[in-house]
Amino acid sequence: MGNYSGLPRKMESINSNTFPNQPSEEAGSYNAFNYGKVDSYASLHAVSHYNNPLSSEHSDISRSTLMISGLISTNFFNNFFFIFGLLFLGTAILLFLLYNTIQARKTAQSTENRFRTLLEANPSAIMIFQNFRLGFVNSALADLTGFTREELTQMEIWQLIHPSSLNNPAADTIDVKSKTFSFRGEFRIITKNKKEKWIDLSTRSIDFYNQPAVLATAIDITERKNAELHIKESELRYKNFFSKNSAIMLITDPDTGNIQDANQAAINYYGYSREKLVTMNMSQINVLSSVSIKREIVQAKTQNRNYYYLKHKLADGSERDVEVYTSMIEVQSTLLSYCIVFDITERRKIEEELKKAKEMAEEANRVKSFFVSNVSHEIRTPLNAIIGLTDLIIEGEQLSSKQMQNMKSIKYSSDHLLGVINDVLDFSKLEAGKVELEKIEFDIYTLINESVKTVEFKANESQIAINTSIDPDIPPVLKGDPSRLRQILLNLLSNAIKFTHEGHVDIQVKIINRDTDKAELKFSVSDTGIGIPEHKQKQLFQSFTQAESDTTSKYGGTGLGLSISKKLVELQNGKIGMKSIEGMGSTFWFSINYEISEKTFLPDMNKVSGRLKDLSGVKILMAEDDKMNQFVMKQIIEKWNGFLDIAHNGREAIEKLEKNDYHLVLMDLHMPELNGYETARKIRNAKSAVLNHDLPIVALTADVTSETRQKVKEAGMNDFITKPSEQDIIYKKIMSALRNTKTCFVEKKALPVSKEQPKEQNLEKSKLRIQKALADIFDEDTEGIVALIVRFLKEIPRTIVGINEAFYDQDLENLGKLVHKIKPGYSYMGFSEVSDKITRIQELTKSKSNPARLEELCRELDEDSRKIIYILRQLHKDYLSNNTTNIHQKLE
Repeated sequence: MGNYSGLPRKMESINSNTFPNQPSEEAGSYNAFNYGKVDSYASLHAVSHYNNPLSSEHSDISRSTLMISGLISTNFFNNFFFIFGLLFLGTAILLFLLYNTIQARKTAQSTENRFRTLLEANPSAIMIFQNFRLGFVNSALADLTGFTREELTQMEIWQLIHPSSLNNPAADTIDVKSKTFSFRGEFRIITKNKKEKWIDLSTRSIDFYNQPAVLATAIDITERKNAELHIKESELRYKNFFSKNSAIMLITDPDTGNIQDANQAAINYYGYSREKLVTMNMSQINVLSSVSIKREIVQAKTQNRNYYYLKHKLADGSERDVEVYTSMIEVQSTLLSYCIVFDITERRKIEEELKKAKEMAEEANRVKSFFVSNVSHEIRTPLNAIIGLTDLIIEGEQLSSKQMQNMKSIKYSSDHLLGVINDVLDFSKLEAGKVELEKIEFDIYTLINESVKTVEFKANESQIAINTSIDPDIPPVLKGDPSRLRQILLNLLSNAIKFTHEGHVDIQVKIINRDTDKAELKFSVSDTGIGIPEHKQKQLFQSFTQAESDTTSKYGGTGLGLSISKKLVELQNGKIGMKSIEGMGSTFWFSINYEISEKTFLPDMNKVSGRLKDLSGVKILMAEDDKMNQFVMKQIIEKWNGFLDIAHNGREAIEKLEKNDYHLVLMDLHMPELNGYETARKIRNAKSAVLNHDLPIVALTADVTSETRQKVKEAGMNDFITKPSEQDIIYKKIMSALRNTKTCFVEKKALPVSKEQPKEQNLEKSKLRIQKALADIFDEDTEGIVALIVRFLKEIPRTIVGINEAFYDQDLENLGKLVHKIKPGYSYMGFSEVSDKITRIQELTKSKSNPARLEELCRELDEDSRKIIYILRQLHKDYLSNNTTNIHQKLE
């Protein structure tokens, strides 16, 4: 071991020579490291040498030589390996550090890319700023502000914030140098186009490129802020509306009735302080009991109203009628009742007074109506007898010219008196608004001609000519109220004739406007009379007005005619006017719109005159207590070959109806013991002993008010005849009632009628055909032919009406009997094709099959019969004009 004692000193000298330039501190460290290395190598060499057999003591090489050479060799290799190892280790370290640096950069770049991607993808606006200058912004911030990203990165954050938001306390807390800085606040910003928006700004500190920065996230809350602002404004408006409104307002709990709030008007009205009111319950204010309040609530719901009629008590103890409107409102998620109260005490008093006044007026009106009804009845009843008897005498008696003139004078005076009564009644109805308009089909040409005939007698007395001009383009059949049109025309015609001493009266009808379904007609009545002063013309249509003060004494009249005409025209949405020159005449005109009917004419089988009115086989019961009316009606019915039985009151009428069959009842309404309404109800009562509960009842009444008509309908009567009435009207009403035996005031469906009369050529052929067929039966017996024609004219219309009635009642047995009754007649007259139709009808009534075909055959039979009746009438006229034999005496 002593051989290695000098090695550390040698290594020390080597070591010191190896790093001569190293600083002492570093050299010391490295020396320490190198000493260790050399010592290890020396030990390794020593060990190897000790074990090497060549180093035996018996070797020829001296020990000193070996030591020197070994020392030199060891030093060389040790330095080489050391330097090589050192270079290798340094290279490895450099490569490792370089690799780590590259990986770190890649990782940092990847992290930054992911960070940027996340910021860009975030829907919220994001920005990073240092010292308040924006260093990074995402596209969402650009969209929010309207600036480009380049523009934003050149700006400071304060340039975006609205000046008013700079006073936000949160703005003062922004500290970009603090590593723990974070805050959240709401700011108003200004966009590039100068619009204002609200953002929710959240920030926190971050390290941005080794420098402290702020990461801010902005969320657009403009809509929410606007909504909040709107809510605040609404609350403010509501508060102002509630507190300052002059209406009385309360807010209550709908469940408990506790008062939650009251406005100043409520405080003033009820007389309590606000503090007191908000501690009270509605039960302390409501006077009505809970039962009454519930009843009022139910009634309000039934009547579909959102208010209630209640009584409230004030602080001074007084009670007031109130009208309370309620609605539900939501306040801070609580449902409350919002009440508006109106004091209606004075209104209630006025309503009560008006109610009493109305009741008094209605009572006065009832008394007036009762008075008018009674007066009308008392005047019309004897007037009916006067007019009826006058007509009978004029038609049936052989009078001298003087007697005829007297009777016509009586007739004219009676008609004039009736006109005055009608004017008064019409005026009363018009003033009360109780005039009802009809809408029925009428022939304008017939209506004008009948109106002219009505006033012809008076015109002839004064030798006044009446000229009529009707526009040919006017549709022949219109729909409207013909009776009111006739009334207006008669008023104007009567006035024209009354005030014209010489000359003429002209009536003109023109069409001034026409659509597909409507036509506006203008009616003008002109005269060459005394005319009307200009200063009187404006007031002429007023009630009870005449042109001059002495007009009534000179010419008569009530002064109501023109007023009534004006009201009737306006009731039909028409216009009326006049032109007049004093001393030269006047023209009165009016225009009315009428619907156009599809029919080209209106055949009326009931409207026959003279001896052809026929009620043969018809049994009529008349319930009437006035003997004069009984006498007149009996003569009229018997003149038409009918049978009239008399009952002096309603009780006697019931007794007769329990024992006998009648076809119709003429019922006076005002009778002793049992009036007409009560009698009609007993007849319609299925439990009564009357034989026929469905027979037609026609009221006889001098009372023509709408109330009376309604009562007639409610009592179950079919129609009414006003007293007095023309014989044509009486006959038409009776025939109409006989057709409609079951339905009150409603006509049954009528079969369509032929719209064309037989052409002249076909008419002559048909007349020759009938003449030949009848001549084969009667030879030269012309009187027998005429008698048979008259019999057909009596039987066929009545039977056809019965056939139609039986068909719509589905009384097939009776239908078969009726067609069998008229079948021979058609065969006698040569109408075999009609007879064949009747045979087919009989077959269908027996088999009760194919109702559609049965209806078609009945319609054809109706049309054929109307044509045949028309032909028979023409043929009848021909025989009468060519034969001087008293045909009627022969028939009797």
